[in-house]
Amino acid sequence: MMKAFHAGLLVAAMLSGQAGAASLAPVSSDVEILGRIKIAAGPFKGDCDATMYAHIDAMGRAVIEGALTTLEGKSKVCSVAKALGNWPVAMLGGNRMELQKLDFGGPGGMHCRGSLSGTLHNGKVTFAGALKGPLGVKCNVSGVLTSTPTVEIVD
Repeated sequence: MMKAFHAGLLVAAMLSGQAGAASLAPVSSDVEILGRIKIAAGPFKGDCDATMYAHIDAMGRAVIEGALTTLEGKSKVCSVAKALGNWPVAMLGGNRMELQKLDFGGPGGMHCRGSLSGTLHNGKVTFAGALKGPLGVKCNVSGVLTSTPTVEIVD
């Protein structure tokens, strides 16, 4: 559950924009985001290869399609985490961004939810942070992903 949640956050950070701020290019495009993320949530910890998909609209705003996110790897976290919903990406200025409305489901109805801050430079998204889990459990996630086509910030 944690790993899928973390992967979703990374993708959202990479692809989204917010009105009144910088936007993302190429506009009106579908984007694939690939990379490795590290997830640690309760007893589930490990590295996963993440594949995410996003759409950048005509205004340069991006949304990651969390439900299409896949996590693969030998770690159990890669198989138990499930990304849910859609994740808007908010541009914060410069190369900084925030992945919003992240939601990852796991065993027993456990969810990790929240936002993650990161950066975007030449199509590479870097992020690290913690999502809120049940009963005070933190879902730590970090990673580096790359977009195809190359997503860039346009001021």
